[in-house]
Parts: sequence; C-alpha cells; structure tokens
Amino acid sequence: MTFSEREMQCFVAVAETGSLGRAAAHVHLAQPSLSRLVQRMEAQSGQPLFSVVAAREARSF
Repeated sequence: MTFSEREMQCFVAVAETGSLGRAAAHVHLAQPSLSRLVQRMEAQSGQPLFSVVAAREARSF
C-alpha cells in the first residue's frame, strides 16, 4: 500500500486542522472530494485513519 504525495498532503492537512472543512480549504479541494479521498485511503489501508468526535463532545467548557 502506497499513498501519493497529494494524498499524504491531504491526510496531513486533516490531521493538523482537525477538520475536513478547514483541511479542504487548505488543500484547495471541496469538502466532499476530500472526504471521498480519506474514505479511499481508509479502504486501501483497511483501517480508519481518523476518529470522529461530535462537535458538542469536543468542546471544552
């Protein structure tokens, strides 16, 4: 399994921003396109790459 340089750039953007929307803007993609790219990477690796946390639960008070 190998990922392209573009796929790795997108992965890093999501990891650094913590948000698909912000990462998509950073790498100049539409959010649905980035979401599909992450899904393809997860399918290729056979495991989830990110855990999903609801915005309500992620807020600190």
